[in-house]
Amino acid sequence: MRATVRAVMAAVGAVCLGLCAPLAAAQITGLAVTPTDTCVFQGPEGGPFSPTSCDLSLVNSTAAPIQVDASFFVNWNPAWISGTIDGQAITGSTAQRITVPANGSLPMRLSLTEGVSTVTNDASDRIGGFNIADVEVPQRALSAIGRLQFTAGNDFFAGAQRINEVTFSRSGLNTGASKEPGEPNHAGNPGGASIWYRFDTPAGASGAVTLNTNFSSFDTLLAVYTGTSLDALTQVAANDDANGQTTSALTFNAAAGQSYYVAIDGAARNGGPAATGFFQLNITTNFAVANDAFTSARQLEGESGSVTQFASQFAQPTRETNEPAHGGGFGGSTWFRWVAPTTGAYSFTAGGTTLGNFPVIAAYIGDGVAGLTEVAATTILASATNTLRFTALAGTEYRIALAGTLFGSYDVTWGPTTPAVPYGLFASILPTSRAVGQGQVAGVFANMLNSTTETGRNCRPESPRSLDFVTPNGFIYQTTNAQNQLVGTPNTPVDIPAGATQNFLLNLTRADLITSGRIGLQFVCDNLAPAPLFPEANAWVLRVLTPAPADIIAIGATAGTIPGVVDVPLNGNAAFAAAGINIGEDAAITVRPSASVPAGLSLTVCETNAQSQCLSPAAPSITVPLFEEGDVRTFSVFVASTGAVVPFDPGFRRIALNFEQGTQLVGATSVAVRTVQAPGG
Repeated sequence: MRATVRAVMAAVGAVCLGLCAPLAAAQITGLAVTPTDTCVFQGPEGGPFSPTSCDLSLVNSTAAPIQVDASFFVNWNPAWISGTIDGQAITGSTAQRITVPANGSLPMRLSLTEGVSTVTNDASDRIGGFNIADVEVPQRALSAIGRLQFTAGNDFFAGAQRINEVTFSRSGLNTGASKEPGEPNHAGNPGGASIWYRFDTPAGASGAVTLNTNFSSFDTLLAVYTGTSLDALTQVAANDDANGQTTSALTFNAAAGQSYYVAIDGAARNGGPAATGFFQLNITTNFAVANDAFTSARQLEGESGSVTQFASQFAQPTRETNEPAHGGGFGGSTWFRWVAPTTGAYSFTAGGTTLGNFPVIAAYIGDGVAGLTEVAATTILASATNTLRFTALAGTEYRIALAGTLFGSYDVTWGPTTPAVPYGLFASILPTSRAVGQGQVAGVFANMLNSTTETGRNCRPESPRSLDFVTPNGFIYQTTNAQNQLVGTPNTPVDIPAGATQNFLLNLTRADLITSGRIGLQFVCDNLAPAPLFPEANAWVLRVLTPAPADIIAIGATAGTIPGVVDVPLNGNAAFAAAGINIGEDAAITVRPSASVPAGLSLTVCETNAQSQCLSPAAPSITVPLFEEGDVRTFSVFVASTGAVVPFDPGFRRIALNFEQGTQLVGATSVAVRTVQAPGG
């Protein structure tokens, strides 16, 4: 009986999904595959399968050599089968020219690969093999096919066919099916003609799954279980008759990454046999993506790796308030977090989904979705596989966003860039903060230092991807000389010799508002690792506001042994000076120091006179009631150590002096900070 039901199910459910090789329309005269053109590999899902390989021959019975084009096809990824002709591997759809000698033959072999263990028994036809075409008339062809035949059909619990949330329904016959020893009574009825399916909840998603047997022709039973063997099942949900009908329906909450076994059986009433006939299993899901929110980012571990991310038409990622426009688009995103173990050039790839959608991928620095600095991003115009490349700094945590309309599961892969590219390109901008009105030009000076031993080719600053597409920019860069005078041609890359520095003027005109975050400018050369992003050195605090705001150009000065660094004695005090000029509109300005150091420092500020004396006692913040256009004002920032050690990390451990107009930042400068042992301490 079990053989009968397997045959019936195969006839009802076998589908090639458009991936099977076409059958030959005409044979090649004098050429044949022997002893047979089909090799059957038998075994349960996951293996082992027998045989593990098949030896065939491509036989030429004519008196002249025959040339053919041989290619290989397989309808499962990763490939579970491989092939050789005369010892030569035949791979992919690109044809390889083969000559079969006159009155001779060539050995052929079909071999299983390790990928066979991943092939699922889901009623699709699992085939792969050779397509051998006549060189002159490609329509004349023959095939040598390997086919997987699962020995346990889904009449058995062990042969449960896999289903997933994008497979809207399954149908078939339970005629000839039976009940295994130890099988439970589904929905409390003895039944006796069960069919089994397996539902695997995707990793990274969870939620309600609704199943019903509407449109079935017989009195059904429906049950869902967890467990890995028939004698160790735990019932999750079950139903006999639903809504006054003889069909069944149930809903259960599916946990991420969990396997559920679904039994469809025929009810046995009044001591009679189990009902049989045509059944239909209908599936509806309502999943939520686990790492949809920035605060629920999924952790990525290690220098390299790969994870599978889930999204579907039933569980689209959402876009949070103040979330950046990844790659210039506005699609929802899933979030990851990754700490770089070493410094160097890395790549992140987001593979295409099962339905051919390809997400944008973007990298950021920052602890909140409203204050992120873009490190790098692909665009919404990206092609089949999106690969993002950027220079990561050891110990820095990067937030990775994948955005777009996504269906099915797709792989996220990361690791060092291959081939490796030289690291040693650095960049900075001055001033790091500008505030302008809509449509006004904001400009900063930039320099690129090539500290490698190679000449940097086609070096240039680039606008962030988040500003590129939806709202066009007026982004212009041009080289300058040592006196900051414009030279060269706008928007033209230049070569930077080894050990040399190139200066630029960057201008950006923006038609829409920018009220938060930092703009991570990109500094790249074709043959070098991109310049790493340091938030206070080459990330632009740009505000585009209406009406036009104050625009404070500020600079900080230190008196320590290293310019731009405040050395704070442990449990002691230090200070640095700052000055700002308003080149924008008159406004009341709040002046406030802040530290990127998690703990260990206390900060106060005062405005000073020409003799660097405080005009009033230092405080955590002060207000300048009217900072007029053209005014130059000076300040002192006092830094007190509260006992915690602040190591030297000038890219990330810094103190900023911020100029705020209401809630908007309209100017800033910063210096590096570290604690040092006090003399005699």
